[in-house]
Amino acid sequence: MLFTTFSRILLLKTFGMKTRDQITLNEVMNDGKTVHLYYNEMVGCFTAYGYSAFYATHVVEPLCVFSKELQMPVVVLTPSEMKELVLSMKRVAHEDGYYQFETKAFLGDAGYEKWVESVKANMLFE
Repeated sequence: MLFTTFSRILLLKTFGMKTRDQITLNEVMNDGKTVHLYYNEMVGCFTAYGYSAFYATHVVEPLCVFSKELQMPVVVLTPSEMKELVLSMKRVAHEDGYYQFETKAFLGDAGYEKWVESVKANMLFE
Protein backbone atom coordinates (compact mmCIF):
# COMPACT_ATOMS: atom_id res chain seq x y z
CA MET A 1 0.00 0.00 0.00
CA LEU A 2 2.85 2.40 0.79
CA PHE A 3 4.34 2.09 -2.70
CA THR A 4 0.95 2.59 -4.36
CA THR A 5 0.28 5.74 -2.34
CA PHE A 6 3.79 7.10 -2.96
CA SER A 7 3.64 6.37 -6.68
CA ARG A 8 0.22 8.02 -6.96
CA ILE A 9 1.44 11.18 -5.20
CA LEU A 10 4.61 11.21 -7.30
CA LEU A 11 2.69 10.78 -10.57
CA LEU A 12 0.02 13.34 -9.71
CA LYS A 13 2.54 15.95 -8.57
CA THR A 14 4.90 15.39 -11.47
CA PHE A 15 2.34 14.92 -14.21
CA GLY A 16 -0.93 16.76 -14.54
CA MET A 17 -4.00 15.04 -15.94
CA LYS A 18 -3.10 16.18 -19.46
CA THR A 19 0.32 14.50 -19.33
CA ARG A 20 -1.13 11.37 -17.74
CA ASP A 21 -3.64 11.13 -20.57
CA GLN A 22 -0.85 11.81 -23.09
CA ILE A 23 1.25 8.97 -21.63
CA THR A 24 -1.68 6.59 -22.02
CA LEU A 25 -2.40 7.77 -25.56
CA ASN A 26 1.27 7.51 -26.58
CA GLU A 27 1.46 3.92 -25.36
CA VAL A 28 -1.86 2.84 -26.86
CA MET A 29 -0.72 4.28 -30.21
CA ASN A 30 2.88 3.00 -29.94
CA ASP A 31 4.03 1.72 -33.34
CA GLY A 32 6.35 -1.01 -32.09
CA LYS A 33 9.56 0.99 -32.27
CA THR A 34 8.98 4.24 -30.37
CA VAL A 35 10.23 5.05 -26.88
CA HIS A 36 8.58 7.99 -25.12
CA LEU A 37 10.57 9.32 -22.15
CA TYR A 38 9.40 11.82 -19.53
CA TYR A 39 11.66 13.67 -17.14
CA ASN A 40 10.60 13.39 -13.51
CA GLU A 41 11.92 16.53 -11.86
CA MET A 42 11.18 15.35 -8.34
CA VAL A 43 13.33 12.23 -8.76
CA GLY A 44 15.83 13.62 -11.28
CA CYS A 45 15.43 10.70 -13.68
CA PHE A 46 13.60 9.87 -16.87
CA THR A 47 10.68 7.46 -16.86
CA ALA A 48 9.08 5.37 -19.59
CA TYR A 49 5.72 3.62 -19.49
CA GLY A 50 4.03 0.64 -21.12
CA TYR A 51 5.52 -0.40 -24.45
CA SER A 52 8.13 2.37 -24.24
CA ALA A 53 9.31 0.87 -20.95
CA PHE A 54 9.42 -2.60 -22.53
CA TYR A 55 11.47 -1.36 -25.48
CA ALA A 56 13.86 0.51 -23.15
CA THR A 57 14.59 -2.78 -21.37
CA HIS A 58 15.95 -4.14 -24.66
CA VAL A 59 18.83 -1.65 -24.32
CA VAL A 60 19.33 -1.12 -20.56
CA GLU A 61 18.29 -2.83 -17.32
CA PRO A 62 16.37 -0.12 -15.45
CA LEU A 63 14.27 -0.36 -12.31
CA CYS A 64 10.85 -1.69 -13.34
CA VAL A 65 7.61 -1.25 -11.38
CA PHE A 66 3.91 -1.52 -12.17
CA SER A 67 1.68 1.53 -11.79
CA LYS A 68 -1.82 0.63 -10.65
CA GLU A 69 -2.81 4.23 -11.34
CA LEU A 70 -1.84 4.00 -15.02
CA GLN A 71 -2.32 0.22 -15.30
CA MET A 72 1.02 -0.24 -17.03
CA PRO A 73 4.68 -0.86 -16.20
CA VAL A 74 7.03 2.03 -15.48
CA VAL A 75 10.80 2.06 -15.76
CA VAL A 76 13.05 4.61 -14.06
CA LEU A 77 16.19 5.43 -16.00
CA THR A 78 19.33 6.67 -14.30
CA PRO A 79 21.38 9.32 -16.13
CA SER A 80 23.84 6.66 -17.33
CA GLU A 81 21.01 4.45 -18.63
CA MET A 82 19.50 7.48 -20.36
CA LYS A 83 22.86 8.20 -21.98
CA GLU A 84 23.03 4.60 -23.24
CA LEU A 85 19.53 4.87 -24.73
CA VAL A 86 20.40 8.15 -26.44
CA LEU A 87 23.43 6.54 -28.07
CA SER A 88 21.53 3.48 -29.29
CA MET A 89 18.39 5.13 -30.70
CA LYS A 90 17.41 7.88 -33.11
CA ARG A 91 15.93 11.01 -31.52
CA VAL A 92 12.65 11.95 -33.19
CA ALA A 93 11.27 14.70 -30.94
CA HIS A 94 12.23 16.73 -27.89
CA GLU A 95 10.25 19.17 -25.79
CA ASP A 96 10.78 20.42 -22.27
CA GLY A 97 11.05 17.23 -20.18
CA TYR A 98 9.98 14.88 -22.99
CA TYR A 99 11.92 12.86 -25.56
CA GLN A 100 10.73 10.58 -28.31
CA PHE A 101 13.19 8.03 -29.69
CA GLU A 102 12.94 5.38 -32.36
CA THR A 103 14.59 1.99 -32.02
CA LYS A 104 16.78 0.80 -34.88
CA ALA A 105 14.57 -2.23 -35.47
CA PHE A 106 10.87 -2.96 -35.07
CA LEU A 107 10.35 -4.68 -31.70
CA GLY A 108 6.58 -5.14 -31.66
CA ASP A 109 4.77 -6.66 -28.72
CA ALA A 110 6.17 -10.21 -28.69
CA GLY A 111 6.90 -11.01 -25.07
CA TYR A 112 5.27 -7.84 -23.71
CA GLU A 113 2.51 -9.56 -21.71
CA LYS A 114 4.96 -12.03 -20.16
CA TRP A 115 7.27 -9.13 -19.23
CA VAL A 116 4.37 -7.20 -17.63
CA GLU A 117 3.47 -10.26 -15.53
CA SER A 118 7.09 -10.59 -14.39
CA VAL A 119 7.16 -6.90 -13.39
CA LYS A 120 3.93 -7.35 -11.41
CA ALA A 121 5.28 -10.52 -9.74
CA ASN A 122 8.40 -8.67 -8.54
CA MET A 123 6.47 -5.87 -6.81
CA LEU A 124 7.06 -5.70 -3.06
CA PHE A 125 3.83 -3.86 -2.20
CA GLU A 126 0.40 -4.30 -3.70
